[in-house]
Amino acid sequence: MAEIHDALIQSIEDGLKSVDIPHEFIEEDDVFRFEIPLEGDFFQVQYLIGVRKADYIVRTSAPLRGDVDDDELFLKLATLTAKINRMIPRGNFDIDTDDGEISFRHCVESTGLETPSKEFILSAIAIHQTMWNRFAPCFINLFLNKSADVDDVLRSQKRVPEPDYETFFNL
Repeated sequence: MAEIHDALIQSIEDGLKSVDIPHEFIEEDDVFRFEIPLEGDFFQVQYLIGVRKADYIVRTSAPLRGDVDDDELFLKLATLTAKINRMIPRGNFDIDTDDGEISFRHCVESTGLETPSKEFILSAIAIHQTMWNRFAPCFINLFLNKSADVDDVLRSQKRVPEPDYETFFNL
């Protein structure tokens, strides 16, 4: 397992370097940390890629937080998140019930597989950017109009193409 773990770390490092993403690796936690601007430079999407024994978890967050003391808004955010999660094939959005942070994550299994290629690593990053580009407007619209109907807010999602790392990273 240590071989898979070390190979994952090297593969992720190589993938990030290949497209010049400035990043840091926190060795004691086996975590890569970096940021990529959302389409239109509206805000930065913050990435954490945590490497475990035979898989890695990609978790992203944005500077969007729901007010955990506003029960009506928080219920709408939870409903919106659940509806979004039913629409997407990989990963899921979460709302932290302590601080209201909205995040997106998915796990990439590597057990029994070859070490993921650079393309595979970059594809996982592109999936996250695509999800934020597509659904950030929904969350923002709900924050700006707390009385809005969740289904109406969901219609504000952006139509974006399927994640394509080559297009995303201009390769």
